[in-house]
Amino acid sequence: MRLKDFRSIEESEVRFDAANITVVEGPNESGKSSIADALAILRLHKDSTNKSVVKNLKPVHRDVGTEIELEAQSGPYHFTYFKRYNSQRSTTLSIHEPVVESFTGDAAHERANAIFDETLDAQLWDALQITQGQSLLQPLLADIEPLKGALESTGEDPGSSGGGGLLNRVADERLRYFTETTGKPKGDYAAAINEVERLEGEVTRLTDDVDKADRLATQFARNGKDLLEKKVAQVDKAEQVADLEARSGALGDLRSAFEVAELTLAKAEVIAEAAASAATVRTTLVDELDAARVSRDSAAGQLAVLTTDLQPHIDRYESSVVTLGEIKAVVLAAAEASRLAADHLSRAMAVTDLASVVDRLQRADAARSEVQDLVTYLDTHSIDETVISEMAAAQLALTTAASRRDAVAPRLTVEQLGAEQVTVDGVVVDGSAQRSVVADTLVEVGGIVRVRVVPGDDAAGGSSDVADAEEKYAALLRQHHVGSLEAAQSASAERSFQSARLAEVRVELASALGDSSHEALMQQHATLLARVGSLPPVADDDTGDAQAADEVAEAAEVALETAVAEASAAQVEVDIAREARDAATQGSLRATQQAEMQRVWHDDLERRLTLARKRQGDDDVEARRVALLTELGVAVAGVDARRTALASADADMLEAELTNARGSLARLTTDVSDIEASQNQLLGQLEATGANGLQDEFDAATADLEDARRLLMSTTARARAARLLHATLSAHHSEAQRRYVAPFKQAIEALGATVFGKGFTVAVGPALTIDSRTLDGKTLPFDQLSGGTREQLAILGRLACAQLVDPAEGAPLVIDDAFGYADDDRLLAMSQVFNLVGQTAQIIILTCYPRRFQDIGNAHTVRLT
Repeated sequence: MRLKDFRSIEESEVRFDAANITVVEGPNESGKSSIADALAILRLHKDSTNKSVVKNLKPVHRDVGTEIELEAQSGPYHFTYFKRYNSQRSTTLSIHEPVVESFTGDAAHERANAIFDETLDAQLWDALQITQGQSLLQPLLADIEPLKGALESTGEDPGSSGGGGLLNRVADERLRYFTETTGKPKGDYAAAINEVERLEGEVTRLTDDVDKADRLATQFARNGKDLLEKKVAQVDKAEQVADLEARSGALGDLRSAFEVAELTLAKAEVIAEAAASAATVRTTLVDELDAARVSRDSAAGQLAVLTTDLQPHIDRYESSVVTLGEIKAVVLAAAEASRLAADHLSRAMAVTDLASVVDRLQRADAARSEVQDLVTYLDTHSIDETVISEMAAAQLALTTAASRRDAVAPRLTVEQLGAEQVTVDGVVVDGSAQRSVVADTLVEVGGIVRVRVVPGDDAAGGSSDVADAEEKYAALLRQHHVGSLEAAQSASAERSFQSARLAEVRVELASALGDSSHEALMQQHATLLARVGSLPPVADDDTGDAQAADEVAEAAEVALETAVAEASAAQVEVDIAREARDAATQGSLRATQQAEMQRVWHDDLERRLTLARKRQGDDDVEARRVALLTELGVAVAGVDARRTALASADADMLEAELTNARGSLARLTTDVSDIEASQNQLLGQLEATGANGLQDEFDAATADLEDARRLLMSTTARARAARLLHATLSAHHSEAQRRYVAPFKQAIEALGATVFGKGFTVAVGPALTIDSRTLDGKTLPFDQLSGGTREQLAILGRLACAQLVDPAEGAPLVIDDAFGYADDDRLLAMSQVFNLVGQTAQIIILTCYPRRFQDIGNAHTVRLT
């Protein structure tokens, strides 16, 4: 795949191992995730699209087109697919095998999609793509056709032999009679049940109506008999009332005389009672005036005594208030001294804390600066043990190639025998010289002879190998800006030293910061600096002496406590004096009020008695009382005489009998009227019942109910049969599905044994997802496992899928930045599993942590920069 001007990528090309594992390494923002995104965009979006997902591919502030080119093999097809988006848009498709074809524009897009649809299962592709942040999620694999085909070859498809279709038809038949979720009757079954219930209710209602008609007829006959008896009694009672009214008229005059006598007696009683009350009031008024005079004089004497006792209490209170004021002044002075001492102590402590924070900040700043310098050094000096190993290998390869070349090259020996000058490739030979002939070599004796020695093919090939080894070795030296392996080793040693120093300085920085961050220390420094500035200095010493200030503050606190205790005692004395004064004052006020009340009461009684005596003297009141009592006795005698006369005439008995007879007549009249109205109502109801054909309606409803019950029995039998058949087929289907899931479960457990050990098993659900894991006899649901274990199980499920699917029908497993939760042991075990599955499936791993996948044996590594 080649990407150009794709987000932050200017241009990058990546080649994937078609039948094994490719690990694409690179730092963050190097474009790893763009590989998976580019595959999706190339497949899904035409070059003419204006969707934001494509617009956002263009680099910021550069008006260029984004290019994606993919060379791939899928099924029998080998093709190159190219698209350019956003600017100068274009699409081309070149098919190299099985038949050479070329397409452009929308035709290329449609043909490429047809190839993908023909050779690549879209659901399988989506299931085997693990994007960033999704590594803990399990894909739903049960409906992926290539996997289903693989499992059918090893297990039993739950939908084979038409079983699934039959189950669906039986389920549809059951759903004719029962609801899906609650299993309650529905459709014709529910309608039959409802119809039986309705008709049963109708028959019950009609039965009640027939019974009611019988009760109406019985009540009408009973009311007719009662009406006849009431009318006979009504005539008899009317005759009795007429006779009693005649006898009651003869007693009228006697009753009138008795009433006049009663009125006279009542008037005499009222007048006599008023005279007796007036005499009682006069006597009571005289007695109350004498008692008020005694109470008035007693209250005045008591007031004089209390007024004399009040003054000492007032004098004591005023003296204690003056003393309390003086002591409060002392308390205020002591409080001010204590406050100043506390401020001085706070300043001294703040100054001490500020000095400590300043020292920590200075140490932290120095350490941070050195950390930054060391990090910059390490970032710019990349030679480490890995680079040294590469250089040493390159140098060894160079030495080996030179040795191999020299071993197969002819040896040239030149010996000077005379005085003539001998040169080898222009170099003067002094005595003799030996060398391996690895290239054309010229031996010359000046003015006498020139000999050209040409090496054989083996030597020439060895020289080419040496040149390649020299170039690789030189390229490494140039890449890391050193002149030799020894210089690189020195640089690596220096880098190791600086790395160790970086760890030491970071420890020093952590020690200086403690539990605080640098920003928190700066904030603490500012707070302490402001606090020191807000508190008064101790004399002229800005730093302050915390110990001396503490002693002064403690002494001031003791003085303040002593003054406060004295003030409290003085306040108690004031409160006691106040309470005594207030009690004496209250007593004097109450005595004053009592004396005034007694005086007012006495004066009022005296005024009232004087006015009463002016209206009528004491002797006249008594005489009138005696005279009225005599008149009352005469009235009582008159009433008694007339009562005796009425009693002898038995007037009360006659009146009671007449009143009762009149009431009985009125009651009989009402009863007759009520019974006649009830009879008319009953007669109307009976006529209505007979007109409506109640008995015929009851017979028809009974027949309909029997028909509905027979239909319900038939429908119930069919519904129960459908439910029983569905339950039986569902049980069979579940068992077949269990056998279908078994091969997938076995594949996961075979791979997982390498990661978790021999005690590892899983429970796989119908959707081919891992429901739980069992390890050494302990079972946990998938959702309750740790993040690392869930991630490893989710990837094992995809690996099992990739392993089971026929390679010709498979799709690449793409893993983007996974195993952030795994420890070294699990990473090693997962690497072994990847190596196994990668022998038959294409796996692409995108990572910014190369160490996680360094143990995959047969992986091909691509490094992005």
